[in-house]
Amino acid sequence: MKVLTVVKKALVFGSLVGMILLAACTDVTDIIGGNFLPEGSNMDLNIMDTVTVETYSILMDSVRTNGTEEHLLGSLNDAVFGKVVSSVYTQFIFGAIYQDYSDPTIIFDSLVLTIAYSGNFYGDTMTKQTLRVFELDEILPYDTGYYSNQTVQIVPTEVASHSFYPRPTTNEISEIDTTFFTTEEGIDSIRIDTTRYPDPQIRINITTSANHSLASTLLGINRDDYIEHDEEQDMDYYDYEGFFEDFKGLYFTFDPIETESSGACVGVNINAVSTGLQIYAHQRIANSTVDIPMNSILAVNSSGCVTFNNHNHFDYQDANNDFKEQVLNGDKEKGKEQVYIQSLAGSRLRVKFPFIKNLNDLGNKIAINKAELVLSAVDDDIEPPMFDVPPQVGIQVQYENDSIYFVPDMVYGADFIGGELDEENNEYRFRITRYIQEVIEGVNEGEEGLYVFVSPEASAYHRVILIGGDPALPTPYSKKARLEITYTIID
Repeated sequence: MKVLTVVKKALVFGSLVGMILLAACTDVTDIIGGNFLPEGSNMDLNIMDTVTVETYSILMDSVRTNGTEEHLLGSLNDAVFGKVVSSVYTQFIFGAIYQDYSDPTIIFDSLVLTIAYSGNFYGDTMTKQTLRVFELDEILPYDTGYYSNQTVQIVPTEVASHSFYPRPTTNEISEIDTTFFTTEEGIDSIRIDTTRYPDPQIRINITTSANHSLASTLLGINRDDYIEHDEEQDMDYYDYEGFFEDFKGLYFTFDPIETESSGACVGVNINAVSTGLQIYAHQRIANSTVDIPMNSILAVNSSGCVTFNNHNHFDYQDANNDFKEQVLNGDKEKGKEQVYIQSLAGSRLRVKFPFIKNLNDLGNKIAINKAELVLSAVDDDIEPPMFDVPPQVGIQVQYENDSIYFVPDMVYGADFIGGELDEENNEYRFRITRYIQEVIEGVNEGEEGLYVFVSPEASAYHRVILIGGDPALPTPYSKKARLEITYTIID
């Protein structure tokens, strides 16, 4: 799907109306240009909230997942949306220290994988999860985009697996001696050898055998073999393309969670200093009782490594029937009752105003003083704390050629448009005044309505069920998806 992040130019008429005529009945500063009106000003304003609002949900294709500061790992089972497994593909490069292990006097001790938590989590971390690690069997080109539905060839033999309870705000340590540093709030860092790491982390002892496939590969790597010299710049650099031929990277994935309303996806910081592959080894000097540590680190660096998420929804086989009928089978009538939006390239909401141009029948010119799209969450969906509703949703304009644009009101800034969750009223509000003005004037050729989506889409798990545009009783009218318009008729 082609995405264009541009803003269409608004009409001069719309801008003049926005500066001179826009006002609200109770607070004129609540709309565009309201601060230009004298204090206490009232104009001949009309209010309408009966515009037909068509709502239904559709599947998203994908979202870009490389180049983000945070990635997700884990598995969850949402009773409404079904299963999700968030996996990571990543490359590694040489850390600050990397030894040459060709010397036979160096003795391998262990290979340890560490993955730093970011501190964010979504779901139930009291559900035990199983992480599985595989080697990549395909090189990841650096200068390209990677998306949530992409997969990469892997070596089918499992490198390691680890079952654990995620502890994104403490430290989940496996098979290694560690000194903890505690604060009044709890564990805030760990020390390994002489290094103190501030990041809570998953830490897995992959192997203590030098014959392990991954350990054997890494022990056979000599960093000096990848040094190239730039004659023009008279400087050395690492040929990482050559290195990626020998070690392409790793794939982290999780077993699906089978129990409804359980599991979690946790945020991880793949670029943190405490994420990496650590080789532990020692060298015994002849006639000495002292061992010399010969440890090495392979790290992830955002400027040299590709890291991206795959988010697997398993074709929504485990979603509830209403979701399947509307989102998978295209039953738009279901969208009158309730609609579904979900992050991680899940589902989006389509909003249309099929009869909005009938406003032109009210007079020669209609100036839209204020237009707000109001979307209310299903109250029962707000209460369970298992999977949080999004604190923010976004909005864009859809055009017939599958291009997506910012709403023209974006020129006033994201804060003006809104989209934050009003926790008191369990609703989201968007100011789309300029958008509605342009629609009724017919200047948006090819415009096909609005998209509403979870923001951010790629690196956090949020979902919400919203009340549709024409729900049956006993849903109160005040909770339906609606467009609240304040307008002035210009003679």
